Amino acid sequence: MKPGTVLFFKDFIFKDGSSKDKLVIILNHPKGEEPYLLCTTTSQKHTRKKELGCHAKENYFYIDQDQDGFIKNTWVVSLDFSFISKKFC
Repeated sequence: MKPGTVLFFKDFIFKDGSSKDKLVIILNHPKGEEPYLLCTTTSQKHTRKKELGCHAKENYFYIDQDQDGFIKNTWVVSLDFSFISKKFC
């Protein structure tokens, strides 16, 4: 896999132990046994703006539905990183 790959992750397990189907984005190209660094996405607006692009001060990037293959309005939350083993992929 290469950086920027978007994956559907069935039953993604969050840090609090809960799980949910998620779209995740691969951020790195690990070497050897290094893990993949993932950034999760959400379709929950909460207090985020619905304006295309990067919102650096608020730590998210907004993608409009039907743009770049996303079927829902999607927020990429840049403070929500996770790691998975290469063996898992």
